Amino acid sequence: MIMVVVMVIIIVLIIIRVDDRMMESADAIDDSDDEVDYTKMDQGNKKGPVGRWDFDTQEEYSSYMSTKEALPKYNIFVITA
Repeated sequence: MIMVVVMVIIIVLIIIRVDDRMMESADAIDDSDDEVDYTKMDQGNKKGPVGRWDFDTQEEYSSYMSTKEALPKYNIFVITA
């Protein structure tokens, strides 16, 4: 009689655990469809050269390009003989 009671308790505990796991996975599935979380994405390197697509309008880009000053390149590696 005690064996039967123990087996029933074990089976009930297993069913409860499986049900909890199914609920957790259902919550994860429901949550993933709500909104896209962009915070986990790679935001990229913002220190690169400024391009046309960094501005909202063509006029802003033209204004930036007209004030841009060309600087000579500097070679840090000097080979001496």
